[in-house]
Amino acid sequence: MEIYLIFGIIIFIIFAGKLVSHYHNKNKEKRFLESLSGKKIVKLSDIDTDIDVSSSKSVYNYQINKSTIILLDNHIFLLTRSKIFNIAQPILQISKIGNNENFPCVWEEINYISKQQVDYKIRIKGFSKRGLAKIDYRIILDFTNTKFDLTYFKFQ
Repeated sequence: MEIYLIFGIIIFIIFAGKLVSHYHNKNKEKRFLESLSGKKIVKLSDIDTDIDVSSSKSVYNYQINKSTIILLDNHIFLLTRSKIFNIAQPILQISKIGNNENFPCVWEEINYISKQQVDYKIRIKGFSKRGLAKIDYRIILDFTNTKFDLTYFKFQ
């Protein structure tokens, strides 16, 4: 009987942690969007997003999510939700290398090395720094189900 109680408590703690994380990130998204009011942005919802993350410390992570994408000048912001439980994830900012512009509530700035269009998908390779670790990102944004003009991204 005690094992069921312990198992139930563990499940409850995990569920409560996910719920708190979701509302925290959702609040950050709201504050972020309020900070962009008055600026000319393009907002695209329900874009399939594949994020492949690896670091010099052999950490590997691959996620398939739905994202709301905010385009502002040369910046791309990903407001990501997990695909299974629709839990809000931290905001990612994708900018050119050497960007000095900071935005509130952004969890991580990714400096892109390359940006390519393949069919109706955008492939972005970039990196970020977390302390001494360099984190490599490979992001694919799938615009197949939208009517958005991909020339907005200004490919070189």
